[in-house]
Order: sequence, then C-alpha cells, then structure tokens
Amino acid sequence: MSRAIHALAAAAYLAVALFTLRHAWTDPTRLLPYPADQDANRPQRAVSYADQMKEANATLRAAYALLHAPRQLFDGDCFPIPRGVTFGENLFAEGVLATVPYALTGQPILTFNVVVVLALALAGIGMYALAWHWTRDAGAAFVAGLLFEIVPVRLSDPHHPFCHADHWVPLFILFFHRIVLHGRWRDAVALAAVGSLQMMESAYNILECGLLVGTFGLVEVIRHRRALAVRLPKLVAAGAIVATVAVVVLRPFAETRALWPPSGHFSWPIPTSQFLPGGLMYPGTMAVVLAVIALADRLLRRGVHGDDPRLAMLAAGFLCAWAGTGGLPMPVGVPTTTMLFRLIWPLVQPALSGLRGLFLVVQGALVAVTFLAAFGVTVFPRRLRVAVAGGAVVAALLEVFHPGLAHRSFGRSVAMRTRDIAPSPVEVALLQRMGDGAVLDLPFLADDLRDEFEFVPHYAAFRMYHHHRMAACPTSLGGPAEPEVSALAVRLPDPKAADALAAMGFRNVVVHEEYLGAVELARWRARMPDASRLTSVGRAGTHALFALTSPTPVLASFDALEPSVLPIEELRPTGLVASIPLTLRNRSTSTYRHPDPIQPTTLTVRWQGLDGQQAVTSETRVLLPIALAAGEELRRTLTLPVPGFGPWEVAITLPEGRPLARAYVTLALPPEVKALLRK
Repeated sequence: MSRAIHALAAAAYLAVALFTLRHAWTDPTRLLPYPADQDANRPQRAVSYADQMKEANATLRAAYALLHAPRQLFDGDCFPIPRGVTFGENLFAEGVLATVPYALTGQPILTFNVVVVLALALAGIGMYALAWHWTRDAGAAFVAGLLFEIVPVRLSDPHHPFCHADHWVPLFILFFHRIVLHGRWRDAVALAAVGSLQMMESAYNILECGLLVGTFGLVEVIRHRRALAVRLPKLVAAGAIVATVAVVVLRPFAETRALWPPSGHFSWPIPTSQFLPGGLMYPGTMAVVLAVIALADRLLRRGVHGDDPRLAMLAAGFLCAWAGTGGLPMPVGVPTTTMLFRLIWPLVQPALSGLRGLFLVVQGALVAVTFLAAFGVTVFPRRLRVAVAGGAVVAALLEVFHPGLAHRSFGRSVAMRTRDIAPSPVEVALLQRMGDGAVLDLPFLADDLRDEFEFVPHYAAFRMYHHHRMAACPTSLGGPAEPEVSALAVRLPDPKAADALAAMGFRNVVVHEEYLGAVELARWRARMPDASRLTSVGRAGTHALFALTSPTPVLASFDALEPSVLPIEELRPTGLVASIPLTLRNRSTSTYRHPDPIQPTTLTVRWQGLDGQQAVTSETRVLLPIALAAGEELRRTLTLPVPGFGPWEVAITLPEGRPLARAYVTLALPPEVKALLRK
C-alpha cells in the first residue's frame, strides 16, 4: 500500500511539472518555455533567452561527452583556451539526467525540456521522501514535497536550472540520517550517489547544501554520538566518494581561477524583504503557516521519539538565510547588514571570487520552511489530517497558479510562453557535414552586447546539433582568447588571418548572414574570390558553411617571436604602476602558434637604473599571442610596478631566459605628484 501511495505522489509531482511547462509540449523538439511576465520587459527577455541557450548548450554538451567522449567533459567552448567549461557553469548533473533521453531520442531541445521537468519533479520527490522518513504520514509528506517543488523562484525560472539545483539536498539529508540511525551499506551507497550528483551542480547549490547538511548533520551526530563508532565506516566511505567527486569536478575550476583571475565582482546580499509576501524568496502562505504551527508545537511539547529535527532544520535554514541576506536580526555585536561571505571574505576570496549568485544560498531557507510544513500537518488530529493536507494542497496550487494571487504573493507569475529556437532540418543537415576541428561563427565580436545577447545564444543553439567546440564563449565570465580571435575573424577571408585561425585549430567557419548588415554582407561576398583558405561546404537558408585549411606549416614555439626593442622615451605612471606596450612579431616563415597549454606566461622583468639606481627584478604574467601568421605582429600591454623615477633599461625575458623585449624608458613624476612636491 505504501509503495502505491509513494508512486502516486511521484506521479503527481511529475504532473505538476508537466502542467507548468505544458505549452512546450505542443512541439517539444523545437520549443523552450520562458516566463510570460518577460514579454513586458524586453531587456529581461533578452537576458533570459541568452541564459537559456547557454544552459541548454551546457547540458547537451555534458550529455554528449558522457555518452561519446568522457575525456572531453571539461573541454567546453571558448576555443582555443583549454577547459572552457571552467569559465561558466558546468551543469554536469543536468548532463547526467540528460543522457537517457538524449540517447533515446537524439533531440537536443526535447532532452533539455525533459531535464527541466525531471529537476522540478525530483524536488518534490526528494522532499516527500525526507518528510515521510520523519513523519510517516503520506499526506504531510506530500504537502511538503509539493510546496518545495512549486516555490515560484524555482517554478518560474526554467531557463536557470543550475540556480535552483538543490533538489538533491533533501535526499542528501535523508540518507545521511538513515546511516546515522541504521548504519546500512545501501544507505551509504545512496548517499554517495546523491552527494556526487550534488557536487556536480552549481557552486551556489553546493554551498547551500554544505550549510544545511553541515548544521543539520552536526546536530544529528551529537544526538546519536553513542552509535557513531559503528556507523562511522559507512559515513567515511560515502564521504570519501563524495569528496573525490568534488575534487575532480571543482579542482579544474580553481586552477582556472588561479590562471585567469576574475574581475573581482561580488554578489550583493539579497534584501530581507524578499522573504516577505511579494518577494522573490517568499515560500508561500501555506508553507509559512504550517511551518509556524510546527515550530509552535515543537516549543510546547517533545518531538517524535526524542529525535525531532525541527529546531535543527530551523537553525540550518536561518544560517542559509543569513549567509546571503542583509538585515536579518542577530545577537548584539554580530553584523546584520551584509552577507556571511563578506565577513570571511579574505578567507574565501580565492575560491568564491567571480561567483555572481552567492545570495542563492538563501534557498536553503526554503528547504527548511517546506520541510517544517510537513510537521505542521501532523500537529492536527489524524481524523483531520487528510482534510488539512488536501486544503493545503488546493490553497498552495491556487496561490501559485492563479496569476493574480501569484503576483500578490510572489511578485511574479509562473505562466509560460514558448520560443522556437531549433534550426531547420536543412540547417541541421548542413551542420552535421562539418569536418573535425573547432567552429568559428561569424560575425564574432568580442565585448559587444549584441554578440552576447543575440549572436552567441544563436551559435549555442547550433552547437547542440554539431557538437564541435566553438570560439564563442557562452559562459558567465567570457573567454580570454575572444579579443584575439575576434581581431582575426573580422579580417576573414584574408589568407594571413586564416593561417592564424587554422593554426589555433579552427577547421570550420559558419557565416550567419542574417546578422551581417547589407554593407558587411556585400563586402564579405566581394572578398570571397580571394578566399584561398576557405572551401564552401554548403549553405542552408542564411547560413553558409566553409572548411578552413592552410598550406602554411605551423611552429608551436616562442622561438618564432622576434625580440623587440621598444622605442619608448618617457612614461608617466598612474599611481604605482606603469603600462609598457609590448610588440611581438612572428619572424619565422611558418605560422606561429602558442605552445600548449595556452595560458598566461610568467615573464621576468629586470629594471636596470641608468643613473645609479639599484637594479630591480620582478615577475608578471601575460597571455602571449596565440597565433600569428608569418611576418605579422601583435601588441600586448604589460602593467608593471614602478621601481622608481628616472631613466631605466627594461629587459623582459621568457622563463627559459630567452630575451623577449628591451626598452629604454624614463619614468616621469605624474603632474599631481610634482604639484605636491612644489607645495
């Protein structure tokens, strides 16, 4: 009987997810859902579209790699920079969910729709399982699962699945507690599986999980400390597997942040008002009412068999809320106007700098509130529980799905529209004719808003069908090679630019003529007779595919770079640093390519004073040119600390000691410093 009830509950959660995204099912191989509210806000809709294409591409990219080439899981895009995945969200867990529907159908858009539905349903199922574990009441557990699934911050955001990927958290807590209670190996295996999937999610959800499980788990370990020695081998074994997966997944991201430090932006705390009616994080009226009833009952009498989780869950949820919120009331002397991460910023900066959504850890408070709601149902006498649970379900569904009530309670509606983003069949057939190697989509304009919100999302949609790495970087941080690739791309079909792009590893060029203006398109077509490096493969609609080849040999060595003498006479430093332009030229007859790996090179800078100043040596890191055709040059700017004012000889050398550049400069006092000295 219990299994049938559980199956019905799971089917109900799946039905709610399917109903929410129902408009996409008219043609799920072409249509993706988006919030209807965005029709009134075109900029927001553009951002939503761009993000959805990026996440769909990342999901399918991971699924394809898991099915066909697991070693390429971290390759990503942002070509030719290695491990392009690490410049954005990985969506590996979504890729795991996508493997079966993609293997069965081969349809990228349908697969992503299935993943979004599964993520919603799993949220309900996971919370149902956790609440059932403690209450043994199917009605109470169903209410908790439904409330967790339909919180509008999750339900109204199908284009950001990674932001709300805490559907594994209830199962993580469940299997952890079952090990503590029973010490069974099957629970340890389940914990390892669920924990590993959580480690393959967004860093925001990993932090949320850490705060929840860490706080809740500490209480349970203390409560069951006498039996801990017997349970410890299972916990250690499961923990070791989860930790190993975390290292494998997260270490490349940490290494990328070390090589390519982000701009230093940081998440702002979410206002406390967002937890109130009309706010982004409001959990719903029924969830709040039932949670308050549950806590009031806990304070008045002892819990279930002395193992009552309510206060522990309350503490865990409050910690998540405080971690990302400004203004929560705290004890005297504890800062209240900033998120927890700012208080420990010097400690966490290396790991968390570059993360824009740290405030998302507040979603742990929604886990706590919806879990507590199950206990709110159990407070009522058994003869009333079915009615209470049924009333709560109806009230919650009305509050979320009735547009007027939803806007009043959550400031948003969960109503959906759809957009057709799939290429036509002839375009798909053309894309599948690509040869091996990376893809350059044209136009390619780095640091251009139209490129970010219109071009790149379209290229990402095509990428789901051709499965080749591309120069475009559909990530949150962008790629360090984009400016250099862009400078070469605008010169095509110039043979020198084509040689450099071919040396990078590009073998396919897709021209999206609908994005070229009339003048640009006419210029492109006029230059095509001289396109000796581009061979037409075919066209479909406004898209033309070319194979890129080069007869020029490639020299992947810094030996191709000619040491330069910089004609600099006087520099006026800004503050304590000076900018020195560095011109690098390919002196060989081959096409120069940066040796692997493509990453910043540590250069030694030696300042030798020309009027008695002591010599000063320092180091700096810079990405040297990735590719240069024979005889071509590229400029880099080095920002170096000022050793002192006056005339200097500056010698810049590569790690092996080979000279790269030499300059004779005079570092002059800035005018404002001269004015101060005169005073």
